[in-house]
Amino acid sequence: MNFTLCADDFGQTSEICEGILTLVEHARISAVSCMSNCTAWSTYAKALLKYKDRIDIGLHVNLDTLLGDDPTTIFDLAYAILVGKLTHNDIINAFFTQYHQFVEEIGRAPDFIDGHQHIHQFPIVAKAILSGYLQYFPNKDPYFRLATLSFDHTVCYHALTKKIIISLLGNFFLKGQLKKLGISHNDYFAGIYNFNHAPFYRKHFLNFIDGIRPNTLIMCHPGFVTNDSNDPLQQFILLEYEYLMINCFFELIRLKKIIIHFAIFILSY
Repeated sequence: MNFTLCADDFGQTSEICEGILTLVEHARISAVSCMSNCTAWSTYAKALLKYKDRIDIGLHVNLDTLLGDDPTTIFDLAYAILVGKLTHNDIINAFFTQYHQFVEEIGRAPDFIDGHQHIHQFPIVAKAILSGYLQYFPNKDPYFRLATLSFDHTVCYHALTKKIIISLLGNFFLKGQLKKLGISHNDYFAGIYNFNHAPFYRKHFLNFIDGIRPNTLIMCHPGFVTNDSNDPLQQFILLEYEYLMINCFFELIRLKKIIIHFAIFILSY
């Protein structure tokens, strides 16, 4: 059974970029989601071009900076949207800007689109991004990453509140819009867990694999140790990186008879 393993937050810091590039070089991951408005993007973006025929390179739309420089959670963003602090125009302008920053470095459109902290699944954000998407991609080429999560196994039980919010938004609003418009997307999604349990990432990854279905995308957040105080994951990214780099990862894949899908992602409508 094939699945896509996607590393998030490329471009956020040099340490994250270098860790992800190392994993790509060693064929540990098959997709990279890029934050084109972050400090390390312009320095490291072109290093991905060496692997453009082997991995999917996507745009990780980031709205955090619209709220200032302080660390931002999905709940902060949801509140800002509910009270009207983030408007349709704010969001679509951010999308256009980040799209052009992506194309400037990569030289082509992204293979897929998603949002940092899954913010692209909030209805007002989804509407704005989809309106921009349809302007730029009338042929509907980039696929959307959809966080539709199942509850029939133990994945993410320590992150239940976040899982429910993300799953409800993805399963109902965005998925319906993508199907209506005929835009490709993954059918299943995994990778959410309580990052405080990162020392047990191997156990979580086993759970992700146990619950895998056809056309699944698993996200991860690997990287080298970073000193970025604004990154809430700075303590945990090395633990994910180390797991993905060690031999037991490929042993796990062989035991489960699962293939990490490279280059061509099986899409659904």
